[in-house]
Amino acid sequence: MSCYFKKIIFLLGLTGAALPVAQAGKPDYPETPVREVVHEYGAVRLADPFAWLEDKEDPETEAWFRAQDRVARDFIAGLPGREALFRRIREIDEAKTVNIYSFNRRRDRYFYLKQEVGEEVGSLFYRDGVEGEGKLILDPARLAESEMIHSIEYYVPSWDGTKVLVGISAGGSEIPDLHLLGVDGGEVATIIQVAMMGDLPWTALRDGVFSHPTTGESLNNLFSALETD
Repeated sequence: MSCYFKKIIFLLGLTGAALPVAQAGKPDYPETPVREVVHEYGAVRLADPFAWLEDKEDPETEAWFRAQDRVARDFIAGLPGREALFRRIREIDEAKTVNIYSFNRRRDRYFYLKQEVGEEVGSLFYRDGVEGEGKLILDPARLAESEMIHSIEYYVPSWDGTKVLVGISAGGSEIPDLHLLGVDGGEVATIIQVAMMGDLPWTALRDGVFSHPTTGESLNNLFSALETD
């Protein structure tokens, strides 16, 4: 089942739940304890009664989320017409042959993500010219060392189209691994773990400050060799 299909099913649950809610009745939500927690920032006192939910390693937190999950699944499963709509969406999703998206162009070289039917995530390709043959740069599934799904969050080609920076997230992580790839060889030159949202320009990497003691010097050498804007 593709990630696109899973997103559709998730949205189906949200939108579908709003329609027959009067008929299905209000779910019996688990109780959420309110704790007296106050954070002090100088002269400012900030109440945070649900801070305990931020500790995902706490058995109480895990139990609360599992209880919420059971309520949601039971409620959505009881929505009228859901199974018929689910089957129709699956038919439409499986009828697709390929999904091509996230385009970039550098000179006469085109970059894009492609996801075949049955694949969990898209892979990064490029082609020289519009009619050129598509060539694989990176299949994120090959980076996985376990059953955890790896996906391409974003990518930024260099201005001459010979290198590309790819942000890979493992298991939906908000802290992607940044891979520097040579387009022709497709080989990983270095991997840097960074927290980035959205596109990452070359100047942000070149001028960025990386404090990790074991990678600082190598990064300085790496970025000094990259072309400037």
